[in-house]
Amino acid sequence: MRLSAMFSSLAFSALTITLTGCGVSGTVPSANIAIRGNVHGGQQPIVGSTIQLWAAGTMDTSGNVTAPSQLLQSGVTTDNTGAFNITGNYHCPSSNSQVYLTARGGDAGAGPNPQIVLMSLLGSCSSLTPSTFAFLNEETTVIAAEVVVGTTDATFDANDNITGTKQDNGASLATAFSLALEYVNPTTGVVPGPAAPDSSQNFVASVNTFADILAACVNSRGGVAGDHSVCGDLFSETTYPGGTGKNNQPVAAGPTPTDTLQAIIDYTYYSLVNGGVGLSFGTNLYMLIPSNPPYLPDLQSTPAPLLPSGVSILTATASGDGIVHVPASPGQSAAFAVEVQDSAAAGMNLLLSTSTLASTAASATICQTNPNTGQCLTAPASTLPFVTDTSGSYVFSVFVTASAPIASSPFYVNLTDSNGNLLGSTSVTVTTN
Repeated sequence: MRLSAMFSSLAFSALTITLTGCGVSGTVPSANIAIRGNVHGGQQPIVGSTIQLWAAGTMDTSGNVTAPSQLLQSGVTTDNTGAFNITGNYHCPSSNSQVYLTARGGDAGAGPNPQIVLMSLLGSCSSLTPSTFAFLNEETTVIAAEVVVGTTDATFDANDNITGTKQDNGASLATAFSLALEYVNPTTGVVPGPAAPDSSQNFVASVNTFADILAACVNSRGGVAGDHSVCGDLFSETTYPGGTGKNNQPVAAGPTPTDTLQAIIDYTYYSLVNGGVGLSFGTNLYMLIPSNPPYLPDLQSTPAPLLPSGVSILTATASGDGIVHVPASPGQSAAFAVEVQDSAAAGMNLLLSTSTLASTAASATICQTNPNTGQCLTAPASTLPFVTDTSGSYVFSVFVTASAPIASSPFYVNLTDSNGNLLGSTSVTVTTN
């Protein structure tokens, strides 16, 4: 499932609304306004993060480009509470300049992390007031990337800064900044802000989910793709390998992200804008969510409405509450049931498998069962291939064995096709007695 698909169907449906008060007119304040704020990684203050105030680049209808402007002449860093104060030592290019903040690096508690880059959109320079307070966190960053990439033809340069747009001499960029200020509260960093799109609860859970994923990297010591760190896994999962995009057009492979902002920018660009096959919100990305996610409610599993038409995957536990109680004794297991429903077509080659967090001391086997008796029709195995027929419904048992005590941990059942594409994923919670 694509997280960006949720934004396109939920968040960006609001783009049909005509916005007013976008800050595209007015005068530059006679004295530059001081800006206070705070930077957090999840619920943790980020200490020693470098703050920069930027004016987005511009591009007129003739294609003349102005590069993004770095407005602060001297560095500003966050204190031990994550707070910062910009005292007015900057100059806006114009009253219409769309300004934003970035926070780079710092320590969220695990040690210095150079892969931290967070962003918050402020609006036009003329809209700044003495009471302006800006919060930078994973939620403001997700919203910033989604509205800029998803609603304008502006791009981000190699340093994560916003170039201009050919649309309406920058009016669409002003609209995007206004959307961000509606979707996330700029003073608290909480979604939703003053307004939210239709189906706002789904929107909130969608934003929270990717914010939780970014938070796992932000609250670590960093890393690079391929080093098996949380950040490295995030960057690997948000690297587009190349493939087919919208209207069956080829899309070249994308760069490998090296910071948290690039990760959400690239994910959004390749999954939403290009519709590229290959960046899916599947189990590997979902499993980066920390065990105590900072942003709730988030998505509990891959929602069925965004699975391929006609395919669904469900679980049932003996207790009826989604929790599997596994005996702590070695060699003993507990089972839960899985049902796959497929009304799309017979003759599909599918595969069921399980996965869990690396820290969870548990393994599982699967068998297909008689729907009337619950008896296994096949020998339990770690993965189970099967071929759909005309019945459209298939029932399985999953046997979970623990090798050490488990307080509480998610356990996933994944459904893939013969090409390894994830068709669906569902989960239960595993704990030992």
